[in-house]
Amino acid sequence: MRLGNHNAGESLQLELIKKGYGGDLFLSNNLINLYAKGGNLECAHQVFARMPERNTVSWTCLITGYAQYGLSLFKSMISCGYEPTQFTFGSALRACQDSGVGNLGLGSQIHGLIMKSYYALIL
Repeated sequence: MRLGNHNAGESLQLELIKKGYGGDLFLSNNLINLYAKGGNLECAHQVFARMPERNTVSWTCLITGYAQYGLSLFKSMISCGYEPTQFTFGSALRACQDSGVGNLGLGSQIHGLIMKSYYALIL
């Protein structure tokens, strides 16, 4: 899926630049969103960096992409057997909050891990 999003985004981006729409705020924001949701933060950041004008949506799309990546790292950390600290849990919960409603389930799972860690400490 990532490759498809990347290719579609790249083709769309090149076509927009050829037709003179490369600096359009609405289209650039949507490209950032497309790349970020596809996991291609490098391309998302490149579009962001080249924008002559940005707004809150521009920043939010990029931040959401990085938050999603952070959650992916958190899952990898857990699956590799590393124990999260209170700081790790706090960062992961903030990333769930910042990356939208789609991560409420993961936020609940993280909360469960926090409770499990807490009870392991007091028993």
